[in-house]
Amino acid sequence: MRVAAPKRLTLFDCIAIGVNGIVGSGIFLLPNWVASGAQGFGPLAFLACGALCTLVALCYAEVGGMFERSGGTYLYAREAFGEGIGFGVGWMVLVSAVLGYASVARGLGDEVARTLGAPSWAAAPIAASLIVGLGLANWRGVKTGARASDVLTVAKVSALVLFVIAGLFFLRADAFLRLGRPTLSGFAEGTFSALFALSGFEFVAVVAGQTENPRRNIPLAIVGSLLGAVVLYALIQAVVTGVLPDVRTSKAALVDASGMMGGPGAAAAMGAVAIVSMVGFCSGSALVGPQLIAALARDGLLPSGFSRVHPAREVPERAIGLVTCGAVAGVLLLDFKALADLTIVTLFCQYVPTCLAVIVFRRWQPEARRNFRIPFGAAIPLIALAMMGFLVTRIDARSLITSAAILAAGLIVLLVQRAARTRGAPRWEGKPGD
Repeated sequence: MRVAAPKRLTLFDCIAIGVNGIVGSGIFLLPNWVASGAQGFGPLAFLACGALCTLVALCYAEVGGMFERSGGTYLYAREAFGEGIGFGVGWMVLVSAVLGYASVARGLGDEVARTLGAPSWAAAPIAASLIVGLGLANWRGVKTGARASDVLTVAKVSALVLFVIAGLFFLRADAFLRLGRPTLSGFAEGTFSALFALSGFEFVAVVAGQTENPRRNIPLAIVGSLLGAVVLYALIQAVVTGVLPDVRTSKAALVDASGMMGGPGAAAAMGAVAIVSMVGFCSGSALVGPQLIAALARDGLLPSGFSRVHPAREVPERAIGLVTCGAVAGVLLLDFKALADLTIVTLFCQYVPTCLAVIVFRRWQPEARRNFRIPFGAAIPLIALAMMGFLVTRIDARSLITSAAILAAGLIVLLVQRAARTRGAPRWEGKPGD
């Protein structure tokens, strides 16, 4: 049975999905990476990356306000450039969502294993168990998953705001000076690392089909969640830089800074917040990923069985199973660093076509209804494209090759589906035992 998913998600639910998409493991695991490149200018690296992401978010807000269906970046690319490019983009968005989900789950597994004093090999099973648990929770219904996302968002953001407020009283200016000034290349490297931490706002666009008044709520949620996260992240980077002797050597900067400010109890509390934050991100990923798969399947680009909605729980249960299996495979095969690097590469495959879609839609659909229109014509998407072009130089060859292989695999899937339709053969419905 294939039915339309109910529109149950409110503006607050969408903002929570956006915040959970952004505030995952990055701010807990990446401050040392950012500082290693940007040195004492780490907060500015977050602001620079935030400026780029804000430009991209404005592009998402404009095109997102034109549609009421689920699909996000894939939908925009397909409508702007056709089915072939749309599927290529959608495939990379799907891969990015699964990799991001897996990377944060693996980071969580590492943190839990460290906290419990467990051996390092225990991180992967811990992460896999979380993914399976969230998949089962999402299988029970979308609103159940959204409610968990809301609660976790409030909890982790409140704790991080308290950390910033307390940290402002412990800042030492000499800590920033001691790290020194970065080179342009180093600052770009720090900004590139910050991109993993600030990505995730694009998740909001994927659930448009299940959102109340999506033309209004999707743009507001995308921009609002990102701007709040940028300010919060820059302040957090400033606190850990100004409190720790050398943030570049700390693998758990927020936990270490909390320990310096409030002792072992504060460090343990921040460790708990880190775990809650990562669980929150994973809950959002478990909710959004299946919606993208269902959108691809509805358009015939994936087996149609993945678009089917459970008649009672009204969720795409087979799509949930696919995301769960993919994320479990990721945490069992790769570590956090490898997963994060691949995620950053796939982000460009989402942001670039969305920026280009703004220009295309304005050219070919100038009268289309838009709840939000970016000012200054094509200047903002073009500036965003130029900034991304500069950051592409920070991508290592291994990640590029792996991403190209993943894209090639997706194109093979597309060709098989097209061949089946051309022959008039029924598409695989994804039935058990097939």
